[in-house]
Amino acid sequence: MRSTTQRCRPKRAGGLVVLSGSLPDQLRAALAPLAPAFDAAERRTQP
Repeated sequence: MRSTTQRCRPKRAGGLVVLSGSLPDQLRAALAPLAPAFDAAERRTQP
């Protein structure tokens, strides 16, 4: 699995940064390492 930074290498296009790949896929990959923390926080808030 390639890291998000490898998959989303910014390309300059007239001062704009153009990302490659699907935004939902990029977000999923970026947030995946945080899933255990989100799960633990959710368990603490449930009665």
